[in-house]
Amino acid sequence: MKTISQVKHSLRHYGMRECYTSGGANILYCHGTAIRLINNYTIEVWDPFNQSSGTITHYDTPTQRNEAIELMGLESLGVI
Repeated sequence: MKTISQVKHSLRHYGMRECYTSGGANILYCHGTAIRLINNYTIEVWDPFNQSSGTITHYDTPTQRNEAIELMGLESLGVI
């Protein structure tokens, strides 16, 4: 069970970039995938090169959310 900090650390190793918007949103950029952390259970995922809105996904536990972020990030970064 990884915390979000551990997931971010792992993804940074492979090239993830992170930013905080002026509104306080935390966004993780993994090449062709952008992931906005909405809360401990919810994320929004979209293609950062496309201006359309993303897909919001709600998970049952923070652990499920963190695992999904790590898998999506690693896949988008070309690690898996």
